[in-house]
Amino acid sequence: MNSFVERHEVISCIKDKDYTNIELNKWCHWAISKYDIEVIDLIIGCPEFVVDEEYINVQNVNRFIFFNDIKRFKYFIDKISINNIRQYGGLSSSCYALMKDICWYGKKDFLELIIHNPNLDFSRNSGMIVHQTYKQKNYEILSMLLTYRDEVKNDKKLYNKYSHVLRSSKLKQLKKRIYTTKQK
Repeated sequence: MNSFVERHEVISCIKDKDYTNIELNKWCHWAISKYDIEVIDLIIGCPEFVVDEEYINVQNVNRFIFFNDIKRFKYFIDKISINNIRQYGGLSSSCYALMKDICWYGKKDFLELIIHNPNLDFSRNSGMIVHQTYKQKNYEILSMLLTYRDEVKNDKKLYNKYSHVLRSSKLKQLKKRIYTTKQK
């Protein structure tokens, strides 16, 4: 397949059911990079479509964060493997980018989908994700990291530095529940 994809030909092939799973994955990769939701949805709707990680991976799925597309992010995040470690012992930059984009830009709904993934390490890079999340004032996200991520809780220096966010978060929740005005 050429690197140049003609959108109308792809749509025509999908509607005529003239494709292989490899072609669907290549087209889906292209559609995600262009954020062509019509083509993405057509491909997702094909019963024969099975995500092949050779074509669609964490880096591609990260595009949905940029467009705040939780629906398609949720679909693909369940079908790809997310692993912090590359095969050769290096750190996976695409997973790190996924974690930082979610945390730094306050994408709470996206974080809820990956927060319990044991293959991720939010304390990597000297806790930079946690530091920058605090700096960006995304306190709800930081609270989630402090509460649910063992690698953050077990890093005592990091946890102690930001645990005050948990206390202030609880105070804000209590203030919302306190009945302050009397009705007549």
